[in-house]
Amino acid sequence: LLSLQGADSWEERFQHMEIDQVRHQTFLAIYDFLVAIAHKQPLILAFEDLQWADDLSLDLLAFLLEAVPANPIFLICAYRPYWQRKRWRYSAIAYQKCPSAYSELWLRELTSTQSQQLIASLLGENEPPAIVVEMVQEKARGNPFFIREALNTLIEAGTIQQIDGRWQTTTELTSFSLPESVHSVVLSRIDLLAAPLRQLLRTASVIGRNFPVRILARLLPPEFDLDDALSALEDVALIYRERTVPEEIYAFSHVLTQESIYRTNSRRQRRKLHEQVAIAIEEYYADSLNEQYEQLAHHYAESDVKHKAVDYLLKAGEKSRRNYRNDEARHYYHQALHYLTASHPEPVIAAISSPGTLRPHPGMADERNAPTLSPEPSVSEQTLAALTGLGQIYHAMGLDHAQEAEIYLREAIRIAQQIKIAIEKLLHLYYWLGELLFWHGRYREQAQLGEMGLHLLDHSQAESVEAVLMHHLVAVAERRQGHEALYAATVLETAR
Repeated sequence: LLSLQGADSWEERFQHMEIDQVRHQTFLAIYDFLVAIAHKQPLILAFEDLQWADDLSLDLLAFLLEAVPANPIFLICAYRPYWQRKRWRYSAIAYQKCPSAYSELWLRELTSTQSQQLIASLLGENEPPAIVVEMVQEKARGNPFFIREALNTLIEAGTIQQIDGRWQTTTELTSFSLPESVHSVVLSRIDLLAAPLRQLLRTASVIGRNFPVRILARLLPPEFDLDDALSALEDVALIYRERTVPEEIYAFSHVLTQESIYRTNSRRQRRKLHEQVAIAIEEYYADSLNEQYEQLAHHYAESDVKHKAVDYLLKAGEKSRRNYRNDEARHYYHQALHYLTASHPEPVIAAISSPGTLRPHPGMADERNAPTLSPEPSVSEQTLAALTGLGQIYHAMGLDHAQEAEIYLREAIRIAQQIKIAIEKLLHLYYWLGELLFWHGRYREQAQLGEMGLHLLDHSQAESVEAVLMHHLVAVAERRQGHEALYAATVLETAR
């Protein structure tokens, strides 16, 4: 694991490793580490909320499944029932790799008996009044989270209390109305808190389910007694301390708690707080900002500072693309294009935002025939980055996605010609497009594209990598068309 951090003598080795090699070595290191622990004592690994897991994490879990049959390792994977596509894929892999050890449990609503048992366990040995059990059961309809929060609401409101060691009602329950939904029951608890505690929760909810204390402190008034407030909220089990190393981080006790509280902020408050969170992240994590691209993209996207959102969305997209997290990368690039469209509604950019409405045009336009319309450079460069990223992603996904790749690469080339980017970068776009034409058997277009690329190079670039790429496009296309003489001449030119 230390070697994967690139420490000391490993730094030079990493300069020569592809990202897929690093990924594979990381998987192997984690695998060996967990197996070694399991050999000392049986190991249980519990993964919660897998419906939010990224593809790379799911790939790691699938890899770890190979350790289960031969080692004392027990994997518990929990997810919400609406998680369909990935669940079926992961379930199939689990069954294939561990047929004798795999089982799937569907957790349904609690029965009446189970609900009574949960209520009894939450309230302790003393049996609560029957009317309390009946009221909570009726509202909760078997939802265990609702049951817990409803009981907390009744206790914190003083509606039920322990008197002489027994739970008793202190008011007529008919006059006390439990909320109808999970979100409402959470908020009914929050309403009972002191104003400073409510302020802390509303602010922390914008940061996320997990919130670093120093980020939270930056968003609260200087005189705010943060330590006491955090302790008070821990006491009522609304938050808990997630970790203290390398920094102190708290978390909401349940994601529904965070979501419910977040909704209490007005849109204006949310936008302002998201911007403040992003600024704090930029300041506190300046030395490792690449690790925060996703969070920065999210917070700026939820703020009014959309140009910063675009910047970090593109960085997050490129980061995900390089790590083969294609679904995430596509999301980031598409979101960046959406904001670029909103800020600069040029017709072509608007068409790109809905890829199905744009059709590839035949042939390849020469720079001299490029449209005269020229967006401002910053917008054009960002649009080019998003289009290039999407083109590369769909290109890497193979023939089934070749049409989408061609759409984005052609538009990337058009904008690249408009803003006159470096020829080297332009010809790499040509090459990726040429490969797509090859897949579709459009060899004549491929050869023309290569010839156009060669025409753009001057004598000083005749032996460049880009020249080799263009010669390769021409040579392969000519041979596929049966033009052996042209193929041989092009190969000879490349060899020189």
